Amino acid sequence: MLPFNLCWSENLKNLKLPSSAKHANDKLLGIKKKRRLSIYSKTFQFNSGVLLCLGFVALLLLWFFGSLQSYPILWFQFRFRGYEKVDPFIFQNCSKVDFGRRFAVVIPFIPKQTNRVLSNLKRWASLEYFPCDTLVDSLVIESTDLFFYYDMPLDHPSVQESIHTLTRWLRKEPLQSVVSSCFHNVRFISANLSAEQSTNSYKMDFVKSSVKTEGTVRQFRAVVNHPSLINTHRHFFYMEPDHIPIRNRWLSAIFNDSLQGDFWMKGSLMRYKPRFSCAFEPYRTQYLRHINGNAIYKVGDPCFMRFLENVYREYPDFAFDTSINFYRLDLRHYITYQYTAHRFQVTEVMADLGVVRYDEDRLRSDLPNTYTAHGKFMYTEKQLGWQKY
Repeated sequence: MLPFNLCWSENLKNLKLPSSAKHANDKLLGIKKKRRLSIYSKTFQFNSGVLLCLGFVALLLLWFFGSLQSYPILWFQFRFRGYEKVDPFIFQNCSKVDFGRRFAVVIPFIPKQTNRVLSNLKRWASLEYFPCDTLVDSLVIESTDLFFYYDMPLDHPSVQESIHTLTRWLRKEPLQSVVSSCFHNVRFISANLSAEQSTNSYKMDFVKSSVKTEGTVRQFRAVVNHPSLINTHRHFFYMEPDHIPIRNRWLSAIFNDSLQGDFWMKGSLMRYKPRFSCAFEPYRTQYLRHINGNAIYKVGDPCFMRFLENVYREYPDFAFDTSINFYRLDLRHYITYQYTAHRFQVTEVMADLGVVRYDEDRLRSDLPNTYTAHGKFMYTEKQLGWQKY
């Protein structure tokens, strides 16, 4: 034990302990340092909170009063960069309307919506909503075809089952009478999409307050240039399953409306009060002015095809009708608008009522020249309302 004790004693001898004054000073400095760190931390938290609040207020002010497409800013861009270079293919060598060609009613749907289609067809069979007058509408009857338009190929099992169901009903009364009386031909066609291509993601873009409906867009893109229409028809009426007649002779009214003017798209503006929208400008206002996709379209015009290509390049996934309007009314494309504004026309023959519940008698009274209405209120939440799936 002696060597250890000697060694320990020697260490103690050389050990220098801090004085009580130095110890107290170090303690005081530590407290001050902690206080400074605490103050810095609180200051940082305060500044971060203030910046977040200011950022939120600025965003709110932009949403209320501002625009992502301010004209003064765009005007300066025009001055320095020049105006939009218009695509000449949207106004040169456009085809004229060939009134010798046929007219079509195209019903776009997916197999799961077969019952909705049948429900609408049964409505047509009522005298109150009969599509035509067989005594006076001979031109309409001879010139109009009915197309059932599927998303997936006609040999797909679910499509085959849907065709079998529709065919069985169309061969029985009362549907046989209404179809044979007012339509010259009945055909089943397809966009030939895969199940994946036909699916809508319904992802929301909060700036534009729009959902992505990729499958629906692809189905529409395919019909405008469909081989079953392109060489034989001049116009077609795109009539979704939730677009219903509210008067008889509605087909005659739409047919006659298609003969008025050389347009690319003719349809209805929103016929209901504006609803709340979280979109930023200009999309909030542009949406209110869009022509609903249940409309009359020109077939086989290369200028229209080119215009739609430009639209899809900029808005590939959003609903095709609002995308067309976003592109048309975009200030960046104002020169294009000057060349094409007359190609998009509004009609009162049909009414877009969205998801608003309406009284049919009052609608007929308020809109005496309206024959059909597009609205989704008749579908329950269980049927997923406006969604495809």
